[in-house]
Amino acid sequence: MLLLSVALVALIALSIWQAYGFMRYSSLAASIRADERNAQVESEALGRRLAELDERLNRPEATLKMSEIQFLNNIIARKAFSWTRVFSDLEELMPESVHLVSLRPDISDNGPAVLHIEVQAHTVQDWAKFAESLQSVPAFDDVIVSTEEKRPGSTAATSSDVNISFSVKYHPEREGQ
Repeated sequence: MLLLSVALVALIALSIWQAYGFMRYSSLAASIRADERNAQVESEALGRRLAELDERLNRPEATLKMSEIQFLNNIIARKAFSWTRVFSDLEELMPESVHLVSLRPDISDNGPAVLHIEVQAHTVQDWAKFAESLQSVPAFDDVIVSTEEKRPGSTAATSSDVNISFSVKYHPEREGQ
């Protein structure tokens, strides 16, 4: 009988503990649901605000203004490009047997400028020296040859007068590193 009474008291204590846990976790779940509803309402409000702003940006006058801003930023980037610095760098690196024929920069809003360069060299080895010099300077990287041709009248034995077109990335901010 005593054993049954102890078992009954233990079951009653266990039931009370479970009821307390159930009530505690139910109140926690209710507060989490309230937080979820608040977050859902806030998310929907932000979604509507985003759609409204997106709609305003997609208007023709906004698109026109963005194009104008991009155009002006491109002009500013081109204006900030230092031709003097580029020519000075190339002059230091270029051997006497290599001559600059043309130089055209592609200046992007972000990232390095890409210089499209055409040179005339007496030999391919002279060009190779110039390419090595370019790659040894931190301001230049990724030399990519697009065309290489021997000028008419040059013989295969001497391999003189080679025209080479290539592009190289130019990072003026790395100057002096």
